[in-house]
Amino acid sequence: MKIKQSKSVKKPSTPLRADDYIDLGFAKYDLKREKIKGFPEVVLALGKNEKHLLAIIEKALTKTKKLLITKTNSEQIKVIKIKFSRTKYKIKYFDTARLIFFGEMPKTKIGKIAVVCAGTADVPIADEAAYCCEIFGSKVERLFDVGVAGIHRLLSNVKVFDGANVIIVVAGMDGVLPSVVGGLVSCPVIAVPTSVGYGSSFKGLAALLTMLNSCAIGVTVVNIDNGFGAAYQAHLINKMVSGNFNSNNTDSIKIIGYSEKLIKYIRNLKDFEWKKSLAYPYGNMGATLIDGILQSAMKYKLVVEPRVKNFLRDYPKIATTSDFNELIKKNDLSEILKFKGKKIDLIKSLIKFLLKEKIETESEFKEWLNDSENVKKLKKIKGIKDKTADYLSILCGTSANAVDRYSIRLLNNAGIKINNDEYDLAKSILDKTADRLQIDRSVFDFSAWSYMEGKNKNK
Repeated sequence: MKIKQSKSVKKPSTPLRADDYIDLGFAKYDLKREKIKGFPEVVLALGKNEKHLLAIIEKALTKTKKLLITKTNSEQIKVIKIKFSRTKYKIKYFDTARLIFFGEMPKTKIGKIAVVCAGTADVPIADEAAYCCEIFGSKVERLFDVGVAGIHRLLSNVKVFDGANVIIVVAGMDGVLPSVVGGLVSCPVIAVPTSVGYGSSFKGLAALLTMLNSCAIGVTVVNIDNGFGAAYQAHLINKMVSGNFNSNNTDSIKIIGYSEKLIKYIRNLKDFEWKKSLAYPYGNMGATLIDGILQSAMKYKLVVEPRVKNFLRDYPKIATTSDFNELIKKNDLSEILKFKGKKIDLIKSLIKFLLKEKIETESEFKEWLNDSENVKKLKKIKGIKDKTADYLSILCGTSANAVDRYSIRLLNNAGIKINNDEYDLAKSILDKTADRLQIDRSVFDFSAWSYMEGKNKNK
């Protein structure tokens, strides 16, 4: 049986070519690594003689503007200093971490990674992890020498974890510290066993096995003394989480904390009910655009809902943007809706915009709105802001929250102090709350709105 391939399936990437790496005979430096991983191939100095190491560095620097070398020894550092000290390259030496970095350190750093170690003997690996994170572009906060032999040292410094998107925990000996930290935080923990310890620690094997058997959830483990590996994984997590929230870099822990607060508040409301809104999408582009534009700053049940229902009754076959455009060419939209004002002009502007973008149906509009760049284009229309864009997305069938004054009031009532201009933060909290309650985001949005609208009516 012949299976038809989906158009969305991408063809495999092209195989590596000879010019994708530098062939030195004894080494092949990968030039494609930066494109794939976002950072050039890192050179492990361990086990390399000075001649080979210098040749790799020299050739690599002809093709890349930054180069990181890990696990260097004193002799390797000495010959690198002699070879490159008077060249054009900017070089940073991190002696404790046994790192050398050629290039500019990132001027701006994202998110937050906490790097914790159990004892001072673990600092070289913790420093390796911390400096690598900073070289990759993440903000780092350090907390050293807080092992379980003196657990009060850790517990009196837990504020270091506030706002961390991921925590690297480095420990030798018994290797227990990652489990303790994992039980205190809600973000991912990356455990790094070190080779520090007495005879029965088996050069880090005991710590590795302890970490692999951690009963704390959310703890993952890298190899013994692999501070670099932990750093890269932590940076990937930090980069992904930081990209999901607003420009103030609101972190995952705060969002989870706020959502827990909101969940407790909602569960204590005896008259809060989960409600489904009208069936979206309407299957009527006219009704969708009318609802989406009129709702802003209007009493929905009094002004908007009756007009939407009347339009659906009187013009049930307006399935496309073109249908709606033809209708208002022949009929005055103000007369159709029994409504006057700037919103009528805004509906017409939106129709014109959608026709230009070749968007005819709600399903096409829904798919188009899934692209953040398209949403930016939509919000360039005067009168369309974040809430309207999100609400139009809901009307087209997307599971989403659209933040309005009632949403902000609900959050404030729950003890979460947020201003009207903190839209992205409010939306992140509402989305996280809906997801943790396993409630459809649109159902959550409508239920919260209905509850607050009812309270406002009773005032």
